Amino acid sequence: MLSKPRYLPAGESALVVEFGATIDPRIHDCVLALDAAVQHANFEGVTETVPTYRSLMIHFDPRRLAAETLITELARLDATGKPARTPPQRWHIPACYDSPHDEDIAEAAAFLGLPRAQIIDLHQGARYRVYMYGFAPGYIFLGGFRQNLRSRAGPCPGPRRRPDPCDRGRAGADRQLRHADRLVRDRPHAGQSVRS
Repeated sequence: MLSKPRYLPAGESALVVEFGATIDPRIHDCVLALDAAVQHANFEGVTETVPTYRSLMIHFDPRRLAAETLITELARLDATGKPARTPPQRWHIPACYDSPHDEDIAEAAAFLGLPRAQIIDLHQGARYRVYMYGFAPGYIFLGGFRQNLRSRAGPCPGPRRRPDPCDRGRAGADRQLRHADRLVRDRPHAGQSVRS
């Protein structure tokens, strides 16, 4: 975690406020606290905020708000500690580990040296945190993947079938729910927990 946030321009109409370089709930709490403070401050010219794992992107209209002025105002905000938010919601997402939806389980078992049943138990027993959603409709980016299941995301071993609407993507320490169209209407918000 950085000792103080970094302010990085993202073109002429966006600013990224970076709090760290890792996926960490404490860093994400800082992101959410700043997001809440910006919403509460209601700065003239700010059009949108986009929280991520470790930073907050703030979109603004440069005709109404200069980047330097925004940085000065952000530095004055009290965005320390945990963000004020409603009690976390728990989402239970059904998962199928049977063929043909189990294509990564055998590969993970071989790579990690764990039995298939243990991989399923560890995956089901974890509580994941929703860090963000977006980039593609239905993608939810999660953290909290069990340490003994973490692996380096590597190249795909070969062509795969078209993904099922409930498939989970695998990418190192973070997880994504791919094509979860049923969650778009009632999707969890950043900072909430998800269990598979």
